[in-house]
Amino acid sequence: MILKILSITWQLPQNILGYLLFLIMHKHRITGTRWSVKTNFNFDFCLGVFCFYGKYFYKQLTSYVNGYKKYSLLTGPLYLFVIFIPSIIWNTLIWKQTNLPKSWFYTEKRNT
Repeated sequence: MILKILSITWQLPQNILGYLLFLIMHKHRITGTRWSVKTNFNFDFCLGVFCFYGKYFYKQLTSYVNGYKKYSLLTGPLYLFVIFIPSIIWNTLIWKQTNLPKSWFYTEKRNT
């Protein structure tokens, strides 16, 4: 219980943002999960304990999204600036315009 409280506190910025997004999108909650939501985005991401799966959600993506959960635990309050924002920029603006594999970017390497 103490570790859970420490974990939530360590990841507080992303948990707050994740909770706000979860409240907005809670109608699309994935059956059998507590904090997972299906979105209309073209990518998947986690914000603390909250997971958001894109339109192309597959069961095997769970391990991919768990990589973001690990990043969140490792980087704590820096996660939004070091992992989340660069990953969103890579996935939405840059990746499709290059010939590089998705896993080339540092935020995606641990997840593949």
